[in-house]
Amino acid sequence: MLKKERMIVYPLLFLSLFSSLIGIGVLHANSTALERLEVRELVVVNEDGQKVIKLNPNDFGGSLSVFNNYGDEVAVLYTEDGIYTYTELRLRSPLDDKYSGISIAAYGDSRIFDNLGSPSYNISFSNGFDTYMSLDYSNKEASFELESGGNENNIKNKVYLTACDKSSDLMFVSFGTLEYYREIPWKSHLTASGSRTEGGSLNLYNHDGDDRASLYQSTAGHGGLWVYDKYGEESKGYTYTY
Repeated sequence: MLKKERMIVYPLLFLSLFSSLIGIGVLHANSTALERLEVRELVVVNEDGQKVIKLNPNDFGGSLSVFNNYGDEVAVLYTEDGIYTYTELRLRSPLDDKYSGISIAAYGDSRIFDNLGSPSYNISFSNGFDTYMSLDYSNKEASFELESGGNENNIKNKVYLTACDKSSDLMFVSFGTLEYYREIPWKSHLTASGSRTEGGSLNLYNHDGDDRASLYQSTAGHGGLWVYDKYGEESKGYTYTY
């Protein structure tokens, strides 16, 4: 064996012997196919040795993270199996901790959210306990519920609107304000209701929620108008029949 050959072969033999003693396996991707690989954490790096993908477990499941060239986590897909079992995909802004994405729960709820900028929004869909759709647009909320015929709630600059059709025959609309410092924060200023079988009514209230005026009309032809004092206690009315 030539001297140059010995300088190449002997170090390789020592390396092979050392690897076999300590249990290190050298894998050749172009010649070895693994049927199964078990690791606690898997990290993929680029040619510069920088981390670009990481797969690792968490407290309730596992997660897959993607990083940009600056090492910032820009996307993460993870699942959690705690109180609520769900899978979520988040796309993060590299400049701050804001994100957008989609979340799907095992019991049927799904959510689309965007907190990258202002305004932000959060859209939820559910067919689990109740069937509804809700929208949170920069803390201005709206929801639509199908379980009992329809229920819509909107909050915009302290103005609150509710429209519901609980029995598929009654429509109820209420306008008012929402003031959190009050013992009963919801105050209705005007309510209107209508039914194909009963009739309809219109009611006005003062700042404290007391009755101020009421107008009623039945499908049988009976109706009336009542006006109340400032405390909503005494009233004068006019009734009619046609």
